[in-house]
Amino acid sequence: MKRRIHLSHNIICMIVISLIANMSGSMILPLFAIYVEQFGISALNMSILFSLFYVGRFLGGGLAGRIYEKIGAKRLGLSLLFAEIICMLLFPVAESFFILSILRLLQGLVAIGLTVFVRVTINQISTTENRGILNGYISSSEGAGTILGPIMSGIIVSYFTLAVPFYFVAIFSCISFVAVSRMTFPPSLFQTSAAARTPS
Repeated sequence: MKRRIHLSHNIICMIVISLIANMSGSMILPLFAIYVEQFGISALNMSILFSLFYVGRFLGGGLAGRIYEKIGAKRLGLSLLFAEIICMLLFPVAESFFILSILRLLQGLVAIGLTVFVRVTINQISTTENRGILNGYISSSEGAGTILGPIMSGIIVSYFTLAVPFYFVAIFSCISFVAVSRMTFPPSLFQTSAAARTPS
């Protein structure tokens, strides 16, 4: 008899957040030609912009883990989603290579932070029986985001302005922000130990 995995609202929310985190990083690929034409950014600088996202992912993993231990999953998730929204809203108005570089680096930091947040949350709300399957869903959503990012932005800019793909991701980030704000999370180990040391 096959086991059926119930996808609760919390799990679906985590899948969507994982999708957003990877979609936001890859969506810039079809926009390279537009940036080169409108802002005169060289091919070398575009390569740097593309790489800075992964520099942010490289630098941010351990940092996100330490922040989670200090403030817990919910505050971490809300902070990262808020940063994602701000980042998406600033991209359309950024016109210099320096500002774009900062936003691209921040984008990578946020993306890996959201990955840490999602993985920790899935491990907390899952059981030993379904943890592997649910983490598999998250891995698939990460791959789907990498695929859908360029496709989505390429289709949208074919009919609308450069800003619309970023606003599209910002809207989904806002929805995820509201969903996470309504979720209940267990305290982190750091918070639990700190509470235990507090005299009554």
